[in-house]
Order: sequence, then structure tokens, then C-alpha cells
Amino acid sequence: MDSVLHASLTTIAAIATPRGHGGVAIIRLSGPKAWAIVERIFSRTHSSRKQHSQTLESGRYYHGWIVDSDTQHKPSKGLDNIIDEVLVLPFKAPKSYTGEDVTEIHCHGGDLLAQTILNLCLREGAVPAEPGEFTKRAFLNNRVDLTQAESIMDLIAARGQRLLSLASSNLKHQSLGRYIDAMADRLMTVQSQIVAHIDFPDEVDEPDRHPLQTELREILTKSQLLEQASQKNQHFREGLKIVLLGMPNCGKSSIFNALLAQERSIVTNIAGTTRDIITEGLQVAGIPITLIDTAGLREANNQVEVLGIERSWNAAEEAQAALYIYDAASGLQPNDQHLLNKLTQQFPDTSLQLVANKIDLCNRNTPALIPTEHLTTSAYTGEGLTRLFDWIEEIASRDNSSIDELNFSLNQRQLACLSHFKDNLQQTLETLDQPAIPIDLATIPMTDALHQLDELMGRDTTEEVLDRVFSQFCVGK
Repeated sequence: MDSVLHASLTTIAAIATPRGHGGVAIIRLSGPKAWAIVERIFSRTHSSRKQHSQTLESGRYYHGWIVDSDTQHKPSKGLDNIIDEVLVLPFKAPKSYTGEDVTEIHCHGGDLLAQTILNLCLREGAVPAEPGEFTKRAFLNNRVDLTQAESIMDLIAARGQRLLSLASSNLKHQSLGRYIDAMADRLMTVQSQIVAHIDFPDEVDEPDRHPLQTELREILTKSQLLEQASQKNQHFREGLKIVLLGMPNCGKSSIFNALLAQERSIVTNIAGTTRDIITEGLQVAGIPITLIDTAGLREANNQVEVLGIERSWNAAEEAQAALYIYDAASGLQPNDQHLLNKLTQQFPDTSLQLVANKIDLCNRNTPALIPTEHLTTSAYTGEGLTRLFDWIEEIASRDNSSIDELNFSLNQRQLACLSHFKDNLQQTLETLDQPAIPIDLATIPMTDALHQLDELMGRDTTEEVLDRVFSQFCVGK
């Protein structure tokens, strides 16, 4: 690929830490001149004169100063040309993040300071790094496979602990790559039996189709299990949406605020206070949860309230779970039952929990009238909130994959490759199932199936696909 040549000839540089004020900023360089560039602007002595006779060793920190030795770039006559006191950390290829010579400059945090040092590196011969180019070079230099590179992106973007754990495990153990490679090896074994007969028909008999079909079905099952496990684990990646529904003044916003432990929604005694959906995130059982407070559901004439109610139903459509809240003192009213019927009919797959709120306002006999399967809460006193959190945790955790202990969460690109692989494998089985069709034709979809696995792993993919993957990274990663 052109990028392989590009990676071997140029030295890239970028600020690897987020913009803004902080304790430390890191400027990262990678490429054949990464060490030499830093040595030209780095001095280990507290002097405005750069130290030329310095030898860096890989994997060691060096304390010193970044010095602008170009007199044309001094701020003004009489001012020192020392830029900042820094730590320099060099890595020698191939034992580095990218597999190339890498140097990191750890300076004091601050946009202007970090950019000034980066500009010095660029002036000395480095070129600005593209988004994700450091990780792309790690991939091109076989430091990581493509699934591991995408796990690095998941580590950065993870909103919950579970996806963080899955991504960390795959990065460390290459678990997804090993699973994919195992399927590919079995498929190549099947293909080799057919190809051996095609290439040497006089020496090798045509293989019996039934054992081949049995093996292919087992491989197909493995791919289906991987897809099912990943789909079950998608809420680790995308999060779980829980919508709060109910009639006006039932306490939805109060429950919303109580769960978040902050006054996020406006709460008054006036029915219909909430006119728009309000969302806020929290983490339960290591899974990102988005709580959605909604406008009260009722017949309304006010145009603003009507729009708010429409958005409430739209939120219900997008959510995976719903809390239907009603006033415990009043009990379920006919309008509540009408709304519940509509909710269950339109969204049968949505997990639904009924919550009798304002239990603190009930007399002692009222709780007996509340069905035992309904949760009772008081947003005012906090009663029942622990049980409500338990329900949320159960909903968040119940789909955890237990299929062959496949703890994977494939992204959309990977799932698309896996889907095409399954289609080609199914086509191979259909071809073998028809005795009138020559067996060598089965190798065509089989080869396409292997290509899909190679693309998933990044072994046989286009520059366009790689650019699309790595462009999602930030600059400096």
C-alpha cells in the first residue's frame, strides 16, 4: 500500500493530549527522524545553549529543557531561548506503539506551549499527523490487527465499564482475532480438500460432500453465535435507553431527578410542567444508561404540549425499557390503563415496569391495593429507589452474553463483514447440496467468505476502508 511507503519515509508529530489547560501535555513523534528531531531541540542542561553530545536510550525518561536555538525565532533580544522544562521518553523500533522510532515530549499543559513545541518539531522536519495515523502505523507495522486497532478506539470512546473491559481484553489477548482465525483455518482446510482434487484429479478423489457440509455447518454455527453474542452486547457499546412515561403530575420528573441525584428536570405541582424530553446519562452495572424524562401523556389542546407528547411517544419507540409511573394514592386510572395498552401494543419488545410513586402520601391501607409486581417509590423520601435501581441493573445485565462465553461487541464494520461471510458460507452449502453442480464451483463463494474474514481482520482490505476506520480517531492517537 502507498501508506506503508509513506509510513517508512516520513516522521509525523502531533499533540497527543486533549486541548485545554492541564498538568501535562504530550507531543508525540513517530518515524525514522523521531529521535534526531527531538535531540536537536532538547537540552539536558539548564542552559540556553543546546547540548549536542547527548545519547538517548530507549524506554528511559530524560529530564531537560526544550530550546529554540534558531536566533531568528527568539522572542526578543535579551530573552532566554528556553521554551519549557520537560521530560523526554524515547522508544526504539520495533518496541514502540507504532513499531517505529517514537519520542514523546511531556511538557507543562497549555495549548500555546504544546503548539509552540509542536511547531519546533515541524520546523525540524516532522509533518503533521493525520487523525489516527499513529495507530494506523501500528497496524501497518503489524503491532496490532485491525480488530485490536478498533478496540483502541473503543477504549477511548467507551461510555461504560463493560465495553471498556471487552475492548481491553481484545487488545491484550487478541481474542476476537483468534476466534476469527480459527474459523478461517477450518474453512481453508475444507477448501484445500476440494482444491486438491481440482488440481490433481488423477491422484486425489473427489471428497465426500457430507463431511464437508458438516464442517461448514459447524463453522456457520460459530459465526452465528459470534453475531448473536455481539448483538446482545451492543448495549455495552451504544448504551441502554430507559424512558419515563405516565400521565401529568405523577412524579416522573421527581423520579428522574432522584435517580440522577441532581435537580435536572423542573418539578412543580402544576400538571404538564415538562413540555420536552430531557435526557441524562448514568452508569449502572458498568453499562451506560440514558434516562429520558418526558411530557405527561394526556389529551391536550396546547400546541406546545401536543408537540411534547408526540416526542414522548417517539422516545418510547427508541427506548429499550420503560418505567410507567402513576400516583400510588390514586391507583391506576382508566386513562393509565388506556396508555399502558397502547404502549404494550405498539412496543411489545420494550421492557416495562410499573411504578407506584408518591407512596409517602398514602395511608397504611393503600399499599395493599397496589399489585405486588409494581414497584412502590417516593421521590420525596427516597423510599423504593434502591429497588428501582435493582430493576435497572437487572435490565442492563440480563442480556449479557453467555453464548459459549463469547464476550465480544463487534462494531458495524465488523458485523457487516461477518454477515457477508455467513451469506457466502450459506451459498457454499447450497452448492454442495446439489449433486448436479460440480464441486469446484463451491470454492467460489468459499473464497469470497475467506476474503470477508480477511477484510474483518484487515489483512485484505482497501486503503479507503482503512482511512475510514482510522479517521474516527483523534489526532495524536
